[in-house]
Formats: sequence, C-alpha cells, structure tokens
Amino acid sequence: MSGNERWNYEKIFEWSEGERGLEELAVPDADMAQIGAIDYLERIDAAVAIHHGAVDPTVPPEWSADLCARLEALGRQPECFSYPGQPHTFYGDSDAQFMGRVFEFFDRTLR
Repeated sequence: MSGNERWNYEKIFEWSEGERGLEELAVPDADMAQIGAIDYLERIDAAVAIHHGAVDPTVPPEWSADLCARLEALGRQPECFSYPGQPHTFYGDSDAQFMGRVFEFFDRTLR
C-alpha cells in the first residue's frame, strides 16, 4: 500500500464498495498526517527497495513511483523496480527476477 494513509483508505473504500474506510476518511488531514509514513520519510536511515507490477490493478503503480521520487528528493537512494506486464502478484520470469533481486538486496544490505 502507500505511506499516505488517506490514499490507502480511499482505495479501501473503493475496494469494499463503500463498506469500509468511510470513518477513516473523515479524519482531518492534520491528524492523518501524524500516522502516515509519507510524512516522515526524512527519518528513513535504512536501505529501501520498492518493487511494483506495472499493471497492478490493486495498488496504483504511481504510488511507488511517487515514493521513489520523494526518497530521491531527500537524498536517499532507493532501489526502485517496475515489472512490465505484472499485476499485484508477480508470476513467471518476473517473479524469479523479483525474488533474485530481493535475496541480493538483503544479502548486500544486511552485512
């Protein structure tokens, strides 16, 4: 999902066909900002890798692109990957590529 809690609840409201998320969407922006990770990105002091299917129908790929851009603007160096033709859950060669990248990332960053 997103570090932007309002975006998350908007999507939850959409996915649930209005059954969930309405109460959360009534929270004032200032209060929502206190719980959203998107408002605290400057505190990140760890390696970050973001992987997203380019045709994800569940979580908009634009959310990952936005997060990568925000982190880069803060001087972080996120590893951002988009997988052409992949939905929310990867499959086939893209899944193998994703798993390889994740293993390599953790092997490199946890040393």
